[in-house]
Amino acid sequence: MECIKLCALHLEEGAAEAAEVYFPRFSRERQQEFFRYRSPGLRTRSLWGELLARYLVAAAGGPPPFALSIRRQAKGKPYSPTGRFFFNWAHSGDWILCGVGPGALGVDVERPRRGTSLCSVAARFFRPEEYQAIVDAPEETRGDLFRRYWTMKESYLKYTGEGLAGGLHDVDVAALWAGQGPAAGRNFPLPDGAMAGIVASPSLLPREVTMISVEELRAGLEDF
Repeated sequence: MECIKLCALHLEEGAAEAAEVYFPRFSRERQQEFFRYRSPGLRTRSLWGELLARYLVAAAGGPPPFALSIRRQAKGKPYSPTGRFFFNWAHSGDWILCGVGPGALGVDVERPRRGTSLCSVAARFFRPEEYQAIVDAPEETRGDLFRRYWTMKESYLKYTGEGLAGGLHDVDVAALWAGQGPAAGRNFPLPDGAMAGIVASPSLLPREVTMISVEELRAGLEDF
């Protein structure tokens, strides 16, 4: 694997029922973790995110999907104890995003949200120049720019393993886009206004995001 494989999955009606058949294939401990989510929707999205990661690792030459050992770092970042494959996934609304590659990475996806004051959120979590860019942006493009910034920040904090505790405000998105340091970032617009983001070593960044359907993922899981 020369660079990261980045895939986006859009969940359609019936995704929750389709996910249920996979519960018996997880360990009892992992099943219990899934049911700790109070929201059935969150549980479904988390399940599909992990299924997509397991499939992509297997497709890249790793162990079969349900033979892959997945653990979590202290702040929640998933990893394989073998250290051969790195992966990360995220979800927002009906969108699932997952990246798999030979080096550390972080991904995030953000769908448009109604009733959210983008400028007030940017004032709280963005750097001054980023906030000003949001304020100055035309209203019709402001949401797109906001999601580009937000997904870069979250992707970077997932890349480092710090999570949101690492501080969204301190992440310099322009530096990630420039790709002049050890980590670089890239955005990919998705249908319906959603935005994908990924941060990794500059040499590992993908040039595209591959769309995959639930049906394709289910068929792929059965190939192993």
